[in-house]
Order: sequence, then C-alpha cells, then structure tokens
Amino acid sequence: MIEREVKVRVEDLDAVRSRLIEAGAELLEPKSRESNTLFDREGELRGHGCVLRVRRDGQGAKVTFKGPAVYEQQVKSRTELETSVGDADRLEEILVALGLRATLRYEKDREQWRFDGAVVALDHTPLGDFVEVEAERPLEHLEGLGLADAEPERLSYVGLWLEARAANPALGVDMVFPPSAREDPTERL
Repeated sequence: MIEREVKVRVEDLDAVRSRLIEAGAELLEPKSRESNTLFDREGELRGHGCVLRVRRDGQGAKVTFKGPAVYEQQVKSRTELETSVGDADRLEEILVALGLRATLRYEKDREQWRFDGAVVALDHTPLGDFVEVEAERPLEHLEGLGLADAEPERLSYVGLWLEARAANPALGVDMVFPPSAREDPTERL
C-alpha cells in the first residue's frame, strides 16, 4: 500500500478536535499511548530511507515496514506494509535473532478520526503537538481542519527528534515522555 500524508505542527489540538466534531467526523481510535521501537542492522535500512517498526498501542501491536519517502508538493508518499502481531516481545526477539537491533524508541499519544475520506491523527509528542492527515490528496483536507496556512513538516517524528537532539544532546537517545507524564494519556489530549 502507498501511504500519502502530511504532518503539521499545531498549537491547539483541542481546536482541531472541535472542528472534527463540528464537521461530523467519526472517531476511529480513542486516545492511547503509542510506543514505537525501530529496528535496523548497522544503519542498513535507514541508509536506504526505510523503516522497520514495532508499535504497541491501545489496539494491540503491529509491525510496519516503510519504504523510502518521495515528496511531491509537500506530500510524503511511501510504501507501507503493516500487520498486527500477537506477541510484540516475541517478534522483537525474532528480529534480534535475525541480526537486527532496536535503535530508537519514540512515544506519542494519538487519537484517530475519519474526516471527509481522510484519516486524521491528533498526536501529542515529547516535541509538541501535530496533526497528520493521510488521504489520496491530504493537502485538500487541511483547510477544513483550520490548518490551511500551516507549513507541512518534511521530517518524520524520528527525524524531528534527531534534529532536536543535535541542538540539545541532553535530550537523550529515545523520544519518550518523562516519567511524570507516564500516567493516563487521555488526561492531556
């Protein structure tokens, strides 16, 4: 499957959520904490612009492969292959046995909505708040969300984290919430 998406930084997730509700959008997945672990073999996947990710969230666990990204008018497109897994810990053991290793972990609190044929994710991350729109023509949906003037981010969350770490090495390797924010994520979104 080809994923086509835009991601924009926002100051007020509540305002976007209100627009979704007013427009009659359907809540697909309630707020939950995602924990994502990237796997690689000596930078081989990253060197080719690819990602192998194991995600745990309120819905269970998934493994995802993403191919190299292509940008066209601020829209990121890439191959995405994903499937649910029953035992994420066992899957990670298998990946390690195959010579891969966990290279980075990142967290976000996410809720997803269906809006006019698009999937809209409201993400609270250690780097701030973002809205991701995945659709055939994702830029067309920004206006209806009150985000027509927002500048899409070209970097992934991992790329944004690596950029932030370069400016502030004290941030640490993983993009995770501080222990004080490890309570119920539904309190914040």
